[in-house]
Amino acid sequence: MNTQQSNRTPFIDPVIMSAMTGAGVGVGMAATFAIAALAEVPFGLPMAIALPAAMILAIGGAVLLTCRKNRRAA
Repeated sequence: MNTQQSNRTPFIDPVIMSAMTGAGVGVGMAATFAIAALAEVPFGLPMAIALPAAMILAIGGAVLLTCRKNRRAA
């Protein structure tokens, strides 16, 4: 178990990242289903594109929200 203490502010707040991961997976899956249904293509192809793109946006959003939260706290 890692119990190191640090005064450094985290790059990504774990609570925010957890919420954004759920949002990213949800949006990615919704986009995947929509693309697969509208384009009439197999499910794997849109998933290979939409899910990683949604997760990258979610991670970027988590970083921005953490920076904003840390700026307000200071």
